[in-house]
Amino acid sequence: MVIEQPWERIVPIHDIPKERLIGFGCGVSAFDQWLLTSARSAASRGECVAHICVDSNGLPVAFFTLSATSISPDDVSNKFRGGLHGLIPATLLGKLGVRTDIQGNGCGTRVLHHAMQYALRSAQFVSSRLLVVDALTVDLVPWYENRGFRRLPNAERRLVCKMSDVRKICSQQTPGYFTG
Repeated sequence: MVIEQPWERIVPIHDIPKERLIGFGCGVSAFDQWLLTSARSAASRGECVAHICVDSNGLPVAFFTLSATSISPDDVSNKFRGGLHGLIPATLLGKLGVRTDIQGNGCGTRVLHHAMQYALRSAQFVSSRLLVVDALTVDLVPWYENRGFRRLPNAERRLVCKMSDVRKICSQQTPGYFTG
């Protein structure tokens, strides 16, 4: 069963009062703790931007982070290199979490779809050839693969999606594009 999108808007971490984050739980305690204690300072340092999906009551239901990164050309195939020989500019989807009580209903896919849209939008202003994700566990690798990412040959949990593929996925206007 797929539920409707349980958030009203997506805001940067600095636009939500810290006390609203208390009690958020995505089932990964390190992510929950990071969101509450470190996300603001990470954003202030320019390490990443945490985007918070908030419901109509202003409470967080999900979040994702994006930051700039690069990939060594030795780590990817010619297809992903696109003729580049130096470092390949990329966007890192660093963390993604959905509140535990709404997991398993397509919400993670919807959050990923929004993260892809944000990454694509930023690539219009700052060059980025790839969207990169490091799956938290090996078990999550197929989930990302079913959503357009491809595993790097020498990395167990690092996956990439070309921005041209992200553009195709986002042009579908719905997470229904994904295969699983």
